[in-house]
Amino acid sequence: MARVSCPNCGLSMTVAATAEPVARCSRCSYAIPSHGGPADEDGAVAAPPRFVQREAGVGPPENQQRNPANGGSRKDSSDPAPQRHDGLLARRQSVQGPQRTVLWGLAGGMAVAAALMAGIWGIKEFREQGNPGFLLQRALARTQAGELDAAMADLNQAIRASSQDPLLYLARAEVHERRADLDGGIADLSLAIERAPSAWDRVAECSRRLSGLHLKRGIVQQQVGDSAGAIRDFDASIRLAPAQVDGYVRRADALRNQGAWPAAIADYESALLVCGPARKPEFLCLRGEARQQYGDLAGAISDYKQALSTDAKNVAARRNLDVAIEHRARLSIESMRHSVVLVAARTGDDWLTGSGFIVSASGRVITNAHVAKDAEEIRLIWDRSTGRPAQRARILTCLDADDAPRDLALLQIESPGTFPACEIGFEPAVGDAIIVFGFPLGSVAPGKQQWSVDLNSSRGSISAIKVGDEARPVLIQTDARASSGNSGGPVFDIESGKVVGIISCGRTHAGDSQNFAIHAAQLRATRLVE
Repeated sequence: MARVSCPNCGLSMTVAATAEPVARCSRCSYAIPSHGGPADEDGAVAAPPRFVQREAGVGPPENQQRNPANGGSRKDSSDPAPQRHDGLLARRQSVQGPQRTVLWGLAGGMAVAAALMAGIWGIKEFREQGNPGFLLQRALARTQAGELDAAMADLNQAIRASSQDPLLYLARAEVHERRADLDGGIADLSLAIERAPSAWDRVAECSRRLSGLHLKRGIVQQQVGDSAGAIRDFDASIRLAPAQVDGYVRRADALRNQGAWPAAIADYESALLVCGPARKPEFLCLRGEARQQYGDLAGAISDYKQALSTDAKNVAARRNLDVAIEHRARLSIESMRHSVVLVAARTGDDWLTGSGFIVSASGRVITNAHVAKDAEEIRLIWDRSTGRPAQRARILTCLDADDAPRDLALLQIESPGTFPACEIGFEPAVGDAIIVFGFPLGSVAPGKQQWSVDLNSSRGSISAIKVGDEARPVLIQTDARASSGNSGGPVFDIESGKVVGIISCGRTHAGDSQNFAIHAAQLRATRLVE
């Protein structure tokens, strides 16, 4: 007896070992070899494959097919369709086994090949992971992909293997920059420059980038109030890239915060030397602000005017210029109280008054010749707010009172002492803002030993300059109001802070809206001043 399984329906049954080559399945009548095949784990003998049965002539009759209506039993039929179906099934089964064998063989071969390739690539990658060049390339790719931690790990490993390669430090500096790690970037770029060979063509790039990082770190330090640290970084930035304008400007700002005005002004001057034309108005305004804060109002006004000449629509320059001129005017009025005097000249019992100004610390005074000529006594009186006592003076030189350009006189204070002198300017220009100082309509009573007077000032501008026969400027026309008593008073140029003319109302119409003054160049031409 043997247990076999029907290959057609899977029914397990016991068959007798007879001489008959086949036995029939009790369910589907399928022909089963009685000798069976090798037994399985349950002792059943597995039937041979169907294509083997077909070749051996063993199997169900060709005219048998499963009858669904009869519980799966087969019945005879002369219909050719089941026969064709069973033939096709037999043919398909006859080739299915060999195809499976071939396919499984191919799959196995491919698996082996894949395993071999994986092993080869694994060995190659294992070897290349220690290669600094491979690590550098992979780190660069990872940096571009934003994988900064992985890129940093690759570069650290590469640097441990090759610590003298400047490219590795340059690449790691890039990662530091992307991480906003300024200290790390500065350190790595410095190492790259330090380890660079003499012919390395990327030293300039490293220097430029290092300068930029020092500049950025200096700005951060400046924002947190560390001016000293900021200045050190700006110094390093300028050393590495002396043609970069931002380093000078930033350092100048930091120096201004420390009150180092001359150094800040020098840095703005350096920025003006290396910057392009488009940025000159900006830096002229900055230098003007520094000069104004330092107290150099003349220099500040000059800078603002230069900025406006380059860019007439520069709002900051126009605003700063107006503020500086107003500030200069206020300061000038206060300072000129000590340098401008009322000149009281007595002839007989008559007193004539005019104005004058001190031109030397030893006490020399300029006034008009028509004020001082023929005077028997001359007294000089200061603005009463100064508290200075009146001083006697004598005439040193008196030119031609009837010649307007030469209506000049030089006096000397008799009392010894040091006096605040005005500075003389010889190059006024049309349009310059000016202040006329003097004591208009001054009057003194005979026999008085002291007078209480107030210095008067009138603002205006230079409207014209008259040139004499020798092509030398001799007269200045101004729209500042002047009247009797202003004769001999100074015309003060607000921008330069110097006296550029001497009022000569005796030669013009007093109180007119257009008044003439003697050009300061005449003082030099007549040798009244050096």
